[in-house]
Amino acid sequence: RGAPGMDVEGFRQILLADCFGKAIKRATRNKLLPAAALYFGDMQFGELPGRGTDVPTLLIRLFLADAKARGISAAALFLDVVTAFYWVIRDLLVPLEESDHAICVLLARLQLTREDWFDLCRQFDSTPAMTAANVPGALAGQVAAALSCTSFAVPHLPELAQARAGTRPGDTMGGLLYGFLHSRVIKAVDARLQDAGLVSTLCTRGMGF
Repeated sequence: RGAPGMDVEGFRQILLADCFGKAIKRATRNKLLPAAALYFGDMQFGELPGRGTDVPTLLIRLFLADAKARGISAAALFLDVVTAFYWVIRDLLVPLEESDHAICVLLARLQLTREDWFDLCRQFDSTPAMTAANVPGALAGQVAAALSCTSFAVPHLPELAQARAGTRPGDTMGGLLYGFLHSRVIKAVDARLQDAGLVSTLCTRGMGF
């Protein structure tokens, strides 16, 4: 990605799995779907079958049109999370046995402010997303194994490089795993909005959204 071929920092994670590995990942993903359907919010789209991103686009337009018709203030916040799949902190998704040094190296690369640093440390003390979603322990263990020791080779370098962040874009489970962490973030944001009294209800024909 726009970097010299020998620059390790310029890599993109590309999964080259054999057919057997892909079959296992597909089976694991299918077993995760019921838990995801219960854990993901009703308004969370793009990560489950049958929930296309065209629906929230229409809902936002309806929300803004309703506010305009009623003469009230309204706002829609659009966040463009750049290369989001690559920066997922896996320990927030599923319990992993990572060393303190590895976590500190990852946090240093994120270049967080002091306030964000302490907020993220509090997140490490909270329940991982898949645990909060009541994913069975054996199934969560399969996911943890898939996310552990992700490595890749660089030509002319004798040692393997390890990737300790991300949900492995291109992987059968990559999008769904990102959805679990996405849902955790959305739930936290929604709770803060509720506390601040900033959540609006859009009613159409007696149904609230």
